[in-house]
Amino acid sequence: MRAKGQRPDRAGKSALPGSSVRATSRRFVLGALIAALTCTANTGTATTLELDTDRRGSDLASARAASAELCAVQCTETDGCLSFTFVPDDRSTPLESPGMCWLKDVVAQPSYVGGLVSGLGPAERRFPDFTPEVEDPTAQYEAIVAGPEADLVLRVGDVDNLGFGWPSGFKLFEGYNTPAHPYPWAALAEDAAGMDRIMVGTRLNNPGIGDGYHRAAEALPRETIVIPLEGLPEQIDAAVLQLFVDDFQAPRAFGTGEEGNFTLTVNGTLAPVASRMLTTLEQTGPIGELVSVVLPPETLEGAQAQLELEIDETSGANDAFAVDFVRLLVNPNPPLRPATIEGIVLDAQTRAPISQASVSLALTTATTGPDGRFRLDPVYAGLAVVEAIREGYRPGSVASKVRTGDVAQVEILLDPSAANACSDLAKTLSRTGRAALEAVTFEFDSATLRPSSDAALEAARNLMVAGGAQTWVIEGHTDNVGQASYNLSLSASRAEAVVAWLVQNGVPPESLVARGFGLERPVASNATEAGRSLNRRVELVVEAP
Repeated sequence: MRAKGQRPDRAGKSALPGSSVRATSRRFVLGALIAALTCTANTGTATTLELDTDRRGSDLASARAASAELCAVQCTETDGCLSFTFVPDDRSTPLESPGMCWLKDVVAQPSYVGGLVSGLGPAERRFPDFTPEVEDPTAQYEAIVAGPEADLVLRVGDVDNLGFGWPSGFKLFEGYNTPAHPYPWAALAEDAAGMDRIMVGTRLNNPGIGDGYHRAAEALPRETIVIPLEGLPEQIDAAVLQLFVDDFQAPRAFGTGEEGNFTLTVNGTLAPVASRMLTTLEQTGPIGELVSVVLPPETLEGAQAQLELEIDETSGANDAFAVDFVRLLVNPNPPLRPATIEGIVLDAQTRAPISQASVSLALTTATTGPDGRFRLDPVYAGLAVVEAIREGYRPGSVASKVRTGDVAQVEILLDPSAANACSDLAKTLSRTGRAALEAVTFEFDSATLRPSSDAALEAARNLMVAGGAQTWVIEGHTDNVGQASYNLSLSASRAEAVVAWLVQNGVPPESLVARGFGLERPVASNATEAGRSLNRRVELVVEAP
């Protein structure tokens, strides 16, 4: 079963110029009046002719044509043609004159050129068959109930590669990235909020330096992506979020002198694994690809009517980005198009194998053997961030790309437990406003700090003293083992124990606040030991003025 419909409401989004032209003319934004005539090719495929329009882009082929209408026929009959431009010999009579027909293998963007005629190829090429994952790629919202992928799949955004269409035979859910496409373009009025548009982060540093996207997007700040939570199952055991993302380039360090940093928050809570995944992407081209990340079930259980996703670039790098669509898989089945990841977990200092490490990727988990090796099978194809956890070490991760049917090999290095340096804390706080004190630990089922926590606490104290008059919040969090009320009390007691240590060591008490959240704000799935370990944490947060 499926439900489809219009996009979720977009606040403050007005119709774009040219919106009277059929919506199938993707990104059709012209300053001049454009007349549209519908003709029917001899194949029976309807094509909309765009007068006074040039679609510049990669040429698939060119040939003489007796008329613009027959140029449209050539596009329809040529495999891989997604758009075309007809250059008449006599531009004063463009529909009657013979001329040159230029066929494109992309949905080239339109621009005003008097006397030229352009159009798009058959819709089935721009919206190919991606069943069973996608039933109606043109819909801005789709819900598939009790399908082969999950109990429920919710999608926001049409599946059209930002309006550029898909290469012939493109394997969307098998770990492939798109070819490079032109830019800039403009979103259509019907596109869902945060979809099919170039966006920039909230800390854009210098509009004059950076990637090509950001110069076209200085007035287009990021938008919240909203997934209406309709028809959720009564019991939610697991959830996976998939995003088709485009032109994320954090490693390029545009305009900052250091690598960029992307964050993803879900209903206001930072999703650290997803954030690391977006920060590893290098999509120069620009190109697009699918990424998958697990969401804690508690995220959906605690939500009201919708899930709100916020993607932001927080380093100040001038790296703009785009999203074509997002999908939420609730109670997913094993991947339909699986891949496999094998690897080894090593001590970062000695390179000795680490046994009994818990390794996970989305909902697939494994434990390393005596040789430090593991195998994750099956996993979702695409970009993968593999996480490893072992007592006595700081959590580690590595990113890898893997295609359906392939086996990727990875190496994960774990650093022996050590405190975050003061400079590391300062950098993380400046980018995200919060930082986990990873080496702060407690005796089992108590709020008694272990002596090994001292170095991490000293780094936090040094940062606070150097930071001057600020309000610092110490947050306590737990996993979901035990009663919610007990975990809430335990997390508050642990936050208070950290505050007491800081006060005893020179931090003014008026600058400190202790808060316990128990199991309410997980950052990973509690279904695995690795996830539970990430959820048992103390975080340092800078309180907004």
